[in-house]
Amino acid sequence: MKRIIAIILASMMLLALVACNPTISEETTTDAPANNEETTTEAGNNNETTEGGNNETTEGGNNETTEGGNNETTEDTDEEDIVVGGDIVVPNVPEEAWGYAFWEIFAESIQGNSDITTDEIVYNFMMNEAGQALGFCDNMNMPEGYLPGFSADITGFKSATVFTPMASGFAFMGYVFELENAEDVPAFMLTLNEYHDLRWMICMTAEAVTMGAYENYVLFIMSPVMMPGVGGADAEIVYPENAEDNTYAANIWNFFEEEMTFNPTVSAEGMAYALGYSFAVPFNMSEVTAVDTAVENAHFANGFDCVESIYSITEAGSDLVIYVFSIEQGLMADGWGSYFITGEDVVWGAYNNMLIAIHNGNVAAE
Repeated sequence: MKRIIAIILASMMLLALVACNPTISEETTTDAPANNEETTTEAGNNNETTEGGNNETTEGGNNETTEGGNNETTEDTDEEDIVVGGDIVVPNVPEEAWGYAFWEIFAESIQGNSDITTDEIVYNFMMNEAGQALGFCDNMNMPEGYLPGFSADITGFKSATVFTPMASGFAFMGYVFELENAEDVPAFMLTLNEYHDLRWMICMTAEAVTMGAYENYVLFIMSPVMMPGVGGADAEIVYPENAEDNTYAANIWNFFEEEMTFNPTVSAEGMAYALGYSFAVPFNMSEVTAVDTAVENAHFANGFDCVESIYSITEAGSDLVIYVFSIEQGLMADGWGSYFITGEDVVWGAYNNMLIAIHNGNVAAE
């Protein structure tokens, strides 16, 4: 009898335990949505979240974000990291990069000079080694709308100056923008980042974007990562083919090559004056004259539209005439000189894009 009672009690306990299981499941199921709702408040997955969500978020989302998102963001974009905020936005490029050299000139130009124009900033580029490596031929003010290098119209700026070589062996495009208000800079930079085209030249592609801001000015450059080498082992030298030994032509060329090696960024004017007052020429106080490149000169066949600047060195009563000039960066000095530098008894050579032509120079030096 006791065994029967024990079996009955055990069966009743088993039934009670099975009956309790749905109650536990229901309590667990009830708790889960509560946990998800609490999670959504801080780090939800989809809509109207305040942190970590995808839409209308303020941190970590995908759309309309201010940090860590993918669209309209200020950090962690697909192409460049752009840190927007404050009066200065430093480009996210290595300090040894070519673009960073422009940035330093850009920032120094604006410091303490809030009224500086975009033209004046570009002029400072041109006077520096970073800009001289381009062999500038073209810089102009640009209106709102279509800008070379972008796939959509660019608007929202007060003024802009573009600087770029007219002919070169590399992809380079630079802009200096001035905006009315500094608070408009972040959105403007995001627009530049979205619509720039590294392959606007079709046949060549820029390697890096340098973008920075100082107060209400914005610098934007597409270029190779590093500055093209000039001078030393990187120099492209075209040696004269017919300079006779111990002549004025040979002495002048030797002086020219030594000066260019020592100072490869010297201007045509600077070289002309250095040469004109050197012991390499047979006269003192030579007349150095800027030649109008729009005027045809009897010593040259043509090609002045490709010349950046040209200076002549002469003296009354002497048949010796020396020309120092620079051609557009990227032109092959060998081919250009062979075609355009003509005349009997002319000795010519080149160091990068700086050329020298010596007429009637094969005379024994005293």
